[in-house]
Amino acid sequence: MSLFDIIGPVMIGPSSSHTCGAAKIGYFSRLLLGEEPKKAIIELHGSFATTGKGHGTDLAILAGILGIKWDNEKLTDSKRIAIQKGLNYRFKNTVLKNVHPNSARIYLYGNNFTVNIIGSSIGGGDIKIPFINNFNLDVDIKKSSIIMFYDDVPGIIAKTTGLIAKKKINIAYLRSARSSSSGKAMMFIATDMKIDTETMKQLNEIKHVKWVRVLRSIYEY
Repeated sequence: MSLFDIIGPVMIGPSSSHTCGAAKIGYFSRLLLGEEPKKAIIELHGSFATTGKGHGTDLAILAGILGIKWDNEKLTDSKRIAIQKGLNYRFKNTVLKNVHPNSARIYLYGNNFTVNIIGSSIGGGDIKIPFINNFNLDVDIKKSSIIMFYDDVPGIIAKTTGLIAKKKINIAYLRSARSSSSGKAMMFIATDMKIDTETMKQLNEIKHVKWVRVLRSIYEY
């Protein structure tokens, strides 16, 4: 048992699940968008919907979307900051299927990109991301990661993993999913080391790749 297991994460309270984890879900959606968000639709599920208000879940998710971390006192002022920054946001309750009770679906819109995720706060400030852009990937974000959106054509996974192997970057795990209706696919690669900017550039240059995000562990932000 670690000290973290005993005292929990450094955070603005009151709840590691409903506040800290919620802020991390919002923060991840911002990282995935890759630009300043202009509009956010946040759907609260389960206990996020029923008891989240008292735990500041709405403030926490919005703070994360704004780039305010879970240990920053500005978290409780996120609604005022959102108005100040011109972020158009809306909350509503929803019912999601086959997800953790502490979950939210976020639609995030920027000038160039649109993303959506379902994020779940699973306790102790930890989170999982079951869905990214409607693709069922079910990943955690404890490690550095590469997230790719691309045309579903042969060879993309081989080219990607081949490039990573040449860079001597070890893959911890890889998940991919595709949509036959859209002809698009998404890949999530967790790695044992950080990805440099040159590797990210080369991944972006692979034919049929639409966009790439390279992220550090959520605990390193």
